[in-house]
Amino acid sequence: MDLNKIGKFISKKRREKKITQESLAELLGINNRTVSRWENGKNMPDVSLYKPLCEILEISVEELINGEENDQNNIQSGIEKAIIDTVSLSEKSKKKQNKIIKLLILIIIIVLIAIVFVITYYDKRYPKINIYSMDIIKDSEENNLKNMLTVDNSNIYFYGIKSFQLIDEKSNYYDLKNALIYKQTNIEKIKKHLELQYKNGNMKRFILYDGGTTIYKNNKYEVIVCNTLEDNNDLYFGLPDIEEKTKGAICGKDASDVCYFTRTFHIVDISETNDEDFVYITVLDNKGNKANVKINNTNDVKAGKDYEFVFSTYNSFSDNVKNIFEHSTLIKVTETNKVGQDQINEEICVNK
Repeated sequence: MDLNKIGKFISKKRREKKITQESLAELLGINNRTVSRWENGKNMPDVSLYKPLCEILEISVEELINGEENDQNNIQSGIEKAIIDTVSLSEKSKKKQNKIIKLLILIIIIVLIAIVFVITYYDKRYPKINIYSMDIIKDSEENNLKNMLTVDNSNIYFYGIKSFQLIDEKSNYYDLKNALIYKQTNIEKIKKHLELQYKNGNMKRFILYDGGTTIYKNNKYEVIVCNTLEDNNDLYFGLPDIEEKTKGAICGKDASDVCYFTRTFHIVDISETNDEDFVYITVLDNKGNKANVKINNTNDVKAGKDYEFVFSTYNSFSDNVKNIFEHSTLIKVTETNKVGQDQINEEICVNK
């Protein structure tokens, strides 16, 4: 930048406009000695004064910095330079953007490969289970109830067993606890399998009066799916008759809250209901009281025979045949030859 050339150019354009140094200084709001120092080539105008100075002298900033007027060739050259600089900057920007894009694509590809690898490895190690059957491993210890896992707001309990296993169609065995932890299956799929086994005649199903709790049972094991009025959704896996052997300490109930009693009834008649899970039976007690009640159709009873009915309950209610079947859970039905005074008619324990 040639200060002498710029100073002479400012002086020339000032005189052409017939403006004194004092007038120019006044228009710019500066000291007139500052203008003199510009024109003598000792100083360059402050950047903040470029625009107002160029407007007064009617020159461009480029002409001020160059210290001369632009001719047509200079203008063309400036335009070309600006275009070249712009294109060059654009190309550099594009190259930089392309590098960033390529890097991002590479990172995404690496992440996707890692995800696929993890999913493949996980699926291979913990494959989804298409449940074909179930089995138990009997525990060598004394029968007891163990809380094994909490999943999906449900507690999973084992009774008298070491492990409960799921088996797929290829006879692969999977531990129930691990299968739930690693999401190889879920509680809903287990419920669907139990229901399918019942419909195929491989298991008995008992629906309790407490709001929908269901017991699935075969000769080897039992599964209790809680669905109480108190919104208990626990599941119990183990040896048959869990409810009876734990003295009713299931589905959020304490053993001290539940009691058992036995009554003998003669079945007069059996008829169907609108619900496939239940049948109506007309029963007669030893006092000649008759009632038409509903029981699970999985109970193997016949008209004209006498049976001992084992009930559990935790509610107090008036002692009559209809109330017993409505407010108690029927645990077991056994055919008996006892009649008259030999019949069992225990007092309802909660009424004591």
